Amino acid sequence: MSYKNTFSEQGLMNLDFLKGYVNDSFPFNEAAADNNSQGKTVVIVATDHKTGEPHYLKPTEGKWLNYMMASATLPMITKGKTNVDGTWMFDGGYSDGIPLKKAIADGAKNILVIRTRPAKMKIDKSYVSLMAEYWNYDNDNISDLFSQGYKRYNKCVDFLNGPKPEGINWHQIAPPTELRSDGYYLHVQDVDADYRLGLEMGLNFLSEFG
Repeated sequence: MSYKNTFSEQGLMNLDFLKGYVNDSFPFNEAAADNNSQGKTVVIVATDHKTGEPHYLKPTEGKWLNYMMASATLPMITKGKTNVDGTWMFDGGYSDGIPLKKAIADGAKNILVIRTRPAKMKIDKSYVSLMAEYWNYDNDNISDLFSQGYKRYNKCVDFLNGPKPEGINWHQIAPPTELRSDGYYLHVQDVDADYRLGLEMGLNFLSEFG
């Protein structure tokens, strides 16, 4: 990670280096992922770098890592875009940060939503969004995506905590307070603490509803 690379092609964080490190140290078994997803629908969300619209990618063997890299590509923090089947994409959290309505549209009736923010917490426009909005001034779709992103997220929060459509039910697993780490700041002790909190909350959920 190097702050001098923030506005370079590779971005603040070298995603290619991280991809190589993960492949060498913790290789992802795509065949096993395919096998374990049989009879299930697995969707990875990414954002179209040109239109700002969400893409709901269904991975198959040979595509898993590419799709996950696209979903992890952040503006300025990493390269900013990943080529997915001929289309440039980046983090799906910007176009559909909580894809609950997509799950409902796909026929889901009983849904578990795993959050990284407290259940009712709303957000303001971030400095990163302001910079990304300016950086993409030549593309109205992407500039508007970053400009209005916090409003879309807050509408999702309202929907999550509002009345549920008839025949649809969902539960949230959400931290009681803000996590110690986030997508732009990572320290090993904070990541470890957040991991342990998430594990504890997941086990508590299974104990209550499992």
